[in-house]
Amino acid sequence: MRIADLGYFSLKRLAQMSEDGSYWLTRVKLQCTLSVSENPEIRRYELLEFLASQKAQSLEREIRLGTTEQVDCRLLAIRVPPEIANQRRRQRRARLKRKGKTPSKRQLQMADWTVLATHAPEPLLSFEEAMVLMRLRWQIELLFKLWKQQGQIDAWRSEKPWRILCELYAKLTGMIIQHWLLLTGAWTNPARSLVKAAKTIRRHAMQVACAMASGVFQPLISVCQMIASCLATGCRLNKRKKEPNTYQLLLALEENP
Repeated sequence: MRIADLGYFSLKRLAQMSEDGSYWLTRVKLQCTLSVSENPEIRRYELLEFLASQKAQSLEREIRLGTTEQVDCRLLAIRVPPEIANQRRRQRRARLKRKGKTPSKRQLQMADWTVLATHAPEPLLSFEEAMVLMRLRWQIELLFKLWKQQGQIDAWRSEKPWRILCELYAKLTGMIIQHWLLLTGAWTNPARSLVKAAKTIRRHAMQVACAMASGVFQPLISVCQMIASCLATGCRLNKRKKEPNTYQLLLALEENP
């Protein structure tokens, strides 16, 4: 299943994936139109217009998405709490302000909803599973955030282009090695904290560097095993009751299928 954010939204691509027999899960753009079967006719709506006509807090409906390029899919939508909607509006205003723009009324109204579409049938992907799985898309952004905040890959100490490029490559190499150790030592544990795991790996950075520089394989294996042992016994996310972590929601789905 392909899970993508709005930056990768394309009805043409989704239609091709459906034709190829692949499944996808995506957020839906505000500008999209949709068609629904309402006896005795097919009625076309703008997305926000359709959502505004709904009284329930959540909805799941078979629709045809798009006008020129059309895709048959399930529309999944849930109305978020007012505090979440207001937070989204503040973030959108701040984001657009940095670009010298202001959000439209329709964009601000859309903050009241989380809206997804998928080609997967309900027996394979339930409403609850889709909402949790979409959160996994954010894990990629958290990884990039980790590389920027702790790896400092978007900062440099020189104004000379070649020195900047050299520093960038050195930091990217370090992040690749760090991520490789994360993959081998902690990635299979859904409760792992990327931030804590990265700090643990950096504490052993000199040992990793010396083992790699030795040209002998065994010292590197020993260091990796030691780091993996540290990652296995610690680096856990703190459980949250009010706003559960993504891994807690995934485990809850597994326990209550």
